[in-house]
Amino acid sequence: MCLKLDLAKAFDNVNRNALLEFMEKQGFDDKWLGWISECINKPSFSIIINGSPHGHFTSSNGIRQGDPLSPLLFCITMEMLSVFFVEAQNQKRTTSPFSRGSTTITHLMFADDLMVFADGNISCASEVLNCLNKFSITTGLEVNKVKSVAFYAGLGVSQKRRISHMLQIKEGKLPISYLGLPLISSRLSANDCTPLISKIRKRMQLWCCKNLAQAGRIELVKSVLSSFHIYWASSFALPKGILKQIEKIFRDFIWGGPDCIKKIHSISWSEMCKPKSEGGAGIRTLEDICRALQVKLLWHLLQKKQSLWTNWIQNKYVKRKNIWTAPMPSKPSWGIRNIFKARELAKPFICYQIGNEEEVDLWDQPWLPAGTLSSLFHRNNSDYSLSFLNLLSDICMDGIWKPQLYIPSLRDEKAVLSQIILSDDECNHPIWKPATDGAYNTKSGWDTLRNKTPKPPWPATIWYQGHIPRFAFTAWKAMHNKMLTKDRIRSYGIMIDPICSLCKSEPEAVDHLFFRCSYSAWIWKNLLGRAGYRRRLRLSLLEEEEWVRLHSKGKGLVATTLKHCFSSLIHHLWTERNQRIFLSSSTHKKYILRSILMETSTKINGMNLYDIPTQKNQKVAMHFNLKLSPKTAEPRICYWIPPNNLEFKLNADALSVAPMGYPLQCSRKMLLSRKSLSSNLMQLLKDWSSPLPWASNHCG
Repeated sequence: MCLKLDLAKAFDNVNRNALLEFMEKQGFDDKWLGWISECINKPSFSIIINGSPHGHFTSSNGIRQGDPLSPLLFCITMEMLSVFFVEAQNQKRTTSPFSRGSTTITHLMFADDLMVFADGNISCASEVLNCLNKFSITTGLEVNKVKSVAFYAGLGVSQKRRISHMLQIKEGKLPISYLGLPLISSRLSANDCTPLISKIRKRMQLWCCKNLAQAGRIELVKSVLSSFHIYWASSFALPKGILKQIEKIFRDFIWGGPDCIKKIHSISWSEMCKPKSEGGAGIRTLEDICRALQVKLLWHLLQKKQSLWTNWIQNKYVKRKNIWTAPMPSKPSWGIRNIFKARELAKPFICYQIGNEEEVDLWDQPWLPAGTLSSLFHRNNSDYSLSFLNLLSDICMDGIWKPQLYIPSLRDEKAVLSQIILSDDECNHPIWKPATDGAYNTKSGWDTLRNKTPKPPWPATIWYQGHIPRFAFTAWKAMHNKMLTKDRIRSYGIMIDPICSLCKSEPEAVDHLFFRCSYSAWIWKNLLGRAGYRRRLRLSLLEEEEWVRLHSKGKGLVATTLKHCFSSLIHHLWTERNQRIFLSSSTHKKYILRSILMETSTKINGMNLYDIPTQKNQKVAMHFNLKLSPKTAEPRICYWIPPNNLEFKLNADALSVAPMGYPLQCSRKMLLSRKSLSSNLMQLLKDWSSPLPWASNHCG
């Protein structure tokens, strides 16, 4: 039996005296209780009439909604219900159907969202009702029986009616929503994910601005729309059909706007879902994110974190076995099946810090950084010669690693065995090898488990630090040669005038528009001249980008200025080209040059960049109206403290490992001159009672 209960006017009905008494029993300090009492009893309220407050009155019951302290106080109040249920469970007055080992689930609470579990009989139902009544009398919180529902499993119709009549709660049907997620008894279907699709579409409709740039839509997809899916995928393995449907919504939103108008998708979705360093737009595929989140659930089990979910899965499915060797349950849920499948996915990237050899499976657990022992030495189930070796403790004698005594093939693998990581305590700690700190996170899991592609050289020129997104996005499409230029439109079978609308002399293409066109070449040469370069332009955009990349290395002021001018010019040329075609309006090239110079000055000066004040850099800063200021290190004041009597202080240089001013204890009183210090230093270090291990290596 499962009861999904709704509390009537939860915050408004809290009994303040009962709350303070319960906090006192829980050990809260009297001073702290006085503060809480002042916060909930002293505030007064006024009524605004015609724009001005009138009257003052106080409240006698409940806690204020909107107060940041109120949710915490409400959780403390709900803890009283936990006390009643746990007491009934310990005294055997009620039993829970969810009991595995030491883990028993009687109820789940998240603020005022409450679910109660009990066996489906009259006595348990009566005790649950008794606990709810005591809770209502004590705290003032009552169950809204109209909005509450009950679910039964394995009970007859008459038994259901008797329990429902006693509780006065109607019987419900699955699926229902709990904490924004569907509660179902079968595999998650496409119909169950309808609320997720509706939330995404509803949020898109709020962004009704038609003029939102495509770069802005990409940022909204990455930062806002993907969060809906991540919340669901953290608990469920979403169907692939739903993932494809969500990605289609994302694609239509990026290229067609909030109304998802059907337009040409210039670049494929697979190309956009690559990191920026690999030539993509930085969007993550939903399938890769789901895979990383499934491994995260497995990671919680490997860490054996003390949580209700971890204890339940461990006691119900893994039991006393190792998670790596536990068999797949006979009739698992869809989520449990995916967690068990994630073992093979995560195994190559996990190793262990060994503290207890008796809990480590010798063959199938990845306790070696190089992989599992069975994969390294190709052991199969038919190899009975080593069947007596099961645990790591079987090849560890008296704390000494001696696997060659039992496995002759390991004698040539000393380099592999020397990589074993030992723990200081008696616990085995999993290590996520791709992370520097050994801890798993979703970002590291996504980057490790996805399919990587070669990195082109040009993204550093486009996606530099401090780039303007709409400029970078336009340049990114140009680098992919996916701009809807006239030659590309004609390749679709649409017959239009192929002549460039800027120079009106040659056919329009990406390499012509950037920068062989006389209109664009004049602006680009002018910008290069202000940067101190006089040269002939290359024949293609990729060659021109290569030249910019070679002459704009680093993150200095001049290098960033050159990268910004490159992306800004591509964007302004494309905008001017579209205005001439669709709006029949043109702008002189001098005004476009002036706009680029003003944008560059405003953007670069706001980034507070530094550069070496050479003569060339000063000229560039003057031509672009930039503030050139060298980065100077702040002076450090070091105070020298003389040593005490019978001590000799050695002030080490920067190459020394020891801390500066480390006092060296002398066995006898010495007086050293400057000459004798350099000649007799090594001999003196040997005579000192506490020699330092770094002295012989760094003091010469």
